[in-house]
Amino acid sequence: ANGGFEEDTGWEIRSNPVLAAPVDVPVHAGSRSMRTGIPWGGANVESYSPIQQAVTFPEALTALPPGYAKLSFWHYNVYGDPAAEEGAAAGNIALPDGAALPRTLAELDHTTFANDFFYVIGIYEDDTIDWLLVERLDHHSFRNTVIDVRQFADHQVRFQFGTYNNGLGGISRTFVDDASLVIARGRDSDQHAYAHEDADPNQHAYAHEDTDPKQHAHAHEDADPDADRQHDTGNTNLRQALGLPVDVILPVLQ
Repeated sequence: ANGGFEEDTGWEIRSNPVLAAPVDVPVHAGSRSMRTGIPWGGANVESYSPIQQAVTFPEALTALPPGYAKLSFWHYNVYGDPAAEEGAAAGNIALPDGAALPRTLAELDHTTFANDFFYVIGIYEDDTIDWLLVERLDHHSFRNTVIDVRQFADHQVRFQFGTYNNGLGGISRTFVDDASLVIARGRDSDQHAYAHEDADPNQHAYAHEDTDPKQHAHAHEDADPDADRQHDTGNTNLRQALGLPVDVILPVLQ
């Protein structure tokens, strides 16, 4: 709910040394986005500045093929930690290793990291963590990231977005906008694989990222219209059976 952050509903701003907050600049669409991390001019302290929202997924999600159930969001990164930037340029500072990241909220509360980063996690009912995205980027325009969420079938999951600041060097923040759960048409999703970001040392490939989703929207001019109608009917039935609390349900990502 409230994926565009236009209202003060849906999202929980978690208690932290620096609170996340809605802002009117920058935005991807509408009049507001959500800032995680430390605002310009703020005190540099250790903080996650997280927001989160709970979603209950049905068991039927396990039957979906890859590409059918996704978390999609837009984000704008301001990375201000100069020491880490210099180290990254020299190749001697990396993001936290995925296998070594804390696996519970209790562990996360007692972990200090060497540098700042933006993250997205899924938190299960027992407070165990599934890390979905970790990145360290200074990228002053909105990019779209899409993450497969089929692993959360039959669970209530809290999706948490945050920007970790370790209190040293500069300050970092990330603006999040237009977050949604999406059920996409399988035919298009199966044909177009989202690029892994393994080649970028500033981002862990826990997620699939597409800077311009429109480039994957190909027209099927020779398709059989009867087959399309049957496919659409099947997708409508699938959506109804799942009953997901989605902000946006689209036949394809566009």
